[in-house]
Amino acid sequence: MAQALTLPSILKAVSKTLSENEAALNEADTYNHNHGTNIAAAFTSASKAVARKKDLPVAEQLAFASEVMQGSSSGSAKIYAQGLATAAQQFQGNRFTRQDPLDPYRLHRFRLDSSAVCTRGELGARDRDSTRTF
Repeated sequence: MAQALTLPSILKAVSKTLSENEAALNEADTYNHNHGTNIAAAFTSASKAVARKKDLPVAEQLAFASEVMQGSSSGSAKIYAQGLATAAQQFQGNRFTRQDPLDPYRLHRFRLDSSAVCTRGELGARDRDSTRTF
């Protein structure tokens, strides 16, 4: 059986991939050659933090990950933290919980705007007809 797609599992996979590619990312950073190190550390911290909050709604997990990244000294991490904070606001009020794992198809079709409200197993007609994905 496939592993459930949850925010902790997503951030763990991102963290692992960034760590595996840390040297290449550092090499590509022509300014100070530490982007890979900084961003891998930021996502590792966020991943571990969210794993401790896995029973909270996804919006709260995203907000917590944002807070953790915001505490980093890395400027890049602060930019990613802003993205996580925006995602947290957009997920607010939606019922994606640990008991209702993030369904890839539903997430693919989910419109991330303030008027989109999804509840367990349903999409509004406006969202079903949308071609906008994330």
